[in-house]
Amino acid sequence: TWGKYYTSFHNMHRNLLPKGILTSIAKRNFCAAQGAGHKTALYDYHVQKLKGKMVNFAGFQLPVQYPTGQVKEHQQCRESAVVFDVSHMGQVKLRGKDAMAFIETVSVGDISSLKSGTSTLSMFLTPDAGIIDDTIITRLDDHIHMVVNGGNKIKDLLHFQKVKESIFNDKEVIIEYLEDKPLLAVQGPQAADVLQKILEIDLSKMYFMNFIEATVPKLDNAPVFLSRTGYTGEDGFEVSIGTKYVEQFMDLLLQDTRVLPAGLGARDSLRVEAGLCLHGNDIDEGRNPVEAGLMWVVRKQPGQHKYIGYEALEAKRLEKGGQKRVCFEFVSSGIARAASEVFSVDQNKNIGIVTSGIYSPNLKKCIGMAYVCLLYTSDAADDLLCVDLGGRRIIKKKK
Repeated sequence: TWGKYYTSFHNMHRNLLPKGILTSIAKRNFCAAQGAGHKTALYDYHVQKLKGKMVNFAGFQLPVQYPTGQVKEHQQCRESAVVFDVSHMGQVKLRGKDAMAFIETVSVGDISSLKSGTSTLSMFLTPDAGIIDDTIITRLDDHIHMVVNGGNKIKDLLHFQKVKESIFNDKEVIIEYLEDKPLLAVQGPQAADVLQKILEIDLSKMYFMNFIEATVPKLDNAPVFLSRTGYTGEDGFEVSIGTKYVEQFMDLLLQDTRVLPAGLGARDSLRVEAGLCLHGNDIDEGRNPVEAGLMWVVRKQPGQHKYIGYEALEAKRLEKGGQKRVCFEFVSSGIARAASEVFSVDQNKNIGIVTSGIYSPNLKKCIGMAYVCLLYTSDAADDLLCVDLGGRRIIKKKK
């Protein structure tokens, strides 16, 4: 949506089927959400060494920014490289001879067509086609690996258990939650070159959405799992490494003067610039892939295994009304926050709602995303709309 910034984009290892395990995890995360939050393996590193400002996010204490500030962190990602601690994200492994049938039932992706070592963006839907969560799914030789949103991982695991018990009760599907597995996101145009100097592998042969295992020679050949992906609109990698080595790995990254640590603030502004949805803001169980503009993620044919929500999504696809997600920029001053109302310019009619809004450090203007009535999203419709910030401000849709 905004030129070059747009992008088309384990240590528990236990069977999660017994309800007691899920209940224990759920209680722990609920308590964390009400209190100080869990600490990732890098918590002390963030606080003591990097002087990060910590906030509670998805039940974890995570840095929102460092002394360099959010704007500098944002620009560093666009121009060079940054590293984010995303260890709050959930990592899940599926094994067993019926794992493929299971994943193609709970997700909308064409996972069976993936080559081993490749990944895809996908979603889990309710029977009504609401978006339970978005996820990156990777097919490997002996299992399927998923990264899910930190705030949704308990809900996702409970959903998987329900589907297994109701549809796959007599099938061989083993669900493993990879607890407290550190995960780092190294993002930016210099990310590949930075990592190339650390890892024992040729990254020039690793393409977007590829997944490989590598080693770190300077850390006694510690194993890392590497995906060429991210959520910033830039080239980048997500690196899963053992807790024993994660601080030393951060040291290696930050010894390179091209790299800065970056926090949640920059991560949010980067993904909005790239037009990427945040679950809980821009997509949720009240929204479906049609109105979210995410049908490109959905496999064209349901295949041998119809995914949950297929019939409802087909009906949504044929509907004439409803809303559609659009990206916008401000023509006049102001910044729209989530839940700000959107109006038509000509009829002063309430036609939608803002879901994300930021000041863009690179574009030097306020931008965001909103859902508006379908009538106002066509090429023939006026590009100008209004947003209510106590007084009306003009915004322009981006095509």
